[in-house]
Parts: sequence; C-alpha cells; structure tokens
Amino acid sequence: MIYSSLKTRTNLEVLEPEPDETAVRSSSFAKGSKVIAWSILILFVLYGDALAILSEFPILDNTSAMQFFDRDGYCGVEIGSVDLGLPRLVFTFFNGGGVFNRVPDNNIDYAIYGRRANADPRQPWEDLNFLKSCFPYDCHGEIYSRMELPWHQLIGQETHSKAMSDLAIKIKNKYNREHPRDPVDKLAIYMLWWPRSEAGFYDLRRPETTSWRLLAEE
Repeated sequence: MIYSSLKTRTNLEVLEPEPDETAVRSSSFAKGSKVIAWSILILFVLYGDALAILSEFPILDNTSAMQFFDRDGYCGVEIGSVDLGLPRLVFTFFNGGGVFNRVPDNNIDYAIYGRRANADPRQPWEDLNFLKSCFPYDCHGEIYSRMELPWHQLIGQETHSKAMSDLAIKIKNKYNREHPRDPVDKLAIYMLWWPRSEAGFYDLRRPETTSWRLLAEE
C-alpha cells in the first residue's frame, strides 16, 4: 500500500504556473526604458565632452573656422552656420575644469597685501608674503588655477566677484589665526602680470613692465 502510494506520487506531473503576460511585458518595458535612458545620457556626455574639446581652439584665439560664443546664459561653438550650444551651467560642468583654455600669455602671480590692526590708515599697506602659505604646493600652475576660480568665472562676473571676496575673508582669518600678535584688519588680493622671458619667470618683473589689478578687498 505504501509502495503504491509513493509510486503514484512519483508519476504525478508537476504543474508549473504559466507566466503572467502583463508582468513579462512590464519587465521588458522597464529594461527597454532603462537602456534608452542610459543611451541618451551617454550621448549627452559625449556631446558635452566634444563641445568642451572644440571650444579650446577658439578660446585660445587660434586660427580656426570655429567661433566660441557666450550670450544670454547660452554658450558653445559655432562652426560655420552650425550652432553647437549648451546652457551655461551645463557647459561649465564639462569645461569649467579645463586646463588648456586658461594658458596665460604673460607670467601671472598674485600678492596679498594687508593693513595692520590699529595702524595709521594713511600708511601704505604691506605685502604679507602669505600667498604660498594658503596652498599645499608651492608651484605657479596650481596657485594660478586655484586663484582664478574658473568655475565661478564661467558662471558669471557677479558670482566670481563674490567668490573672490569670500576667499579674501578666508585668507584674512587664516592669517590672523597664525599671527595673533600682529593681525590685520584689512586685506587685499592683487593679480600681477609681466612679459615672459626665457631667462626665468621673474626676469622681467620690473616696475615699468609689471601691471596689476585689484581682485578683492575685505
């Protein structure tokens, strides 16, 4: 009796439920939508990268059929009658950290001047020689790239000026923390530039050949 029962159970066919066609279609649609979405994203990234690369040539003022344009929050590259553009924030995402679009024509350096607390306001401010203390590496390339604030510059002049003022405040606070006995109450950041020379970076840094511009004062 027991053997007959086991044999009967062994011969029974296992019935598997038929797949739900609605669920299968939903799964296929989800997979297809995901593939399409990722494909669009990849194409968008490639387009942004290509535009960033193409924009380097006109920004560097090289002879080229391309023209870089920037108007009303919309910028990009014009190649003949073809307009390859992106919104400014999107363009900044791809091109804001570019290296070769910020190759200067002159030697550029920065200086930090300060007025000592309780000092005579009629006296000239003094060079604090504190710039290199604000960066982890003492090299002109890094200091130039950081002090230029390229991301803020691409967003707009107002944003760049605000960021430069904030930077001046941070540098002043850092200086006063490190020099509590001789603090400053006013601080200014200057950019200086002079012609290049094969004899060295500072060879032509002379009063008659050096220009300067005030970037921020706090």
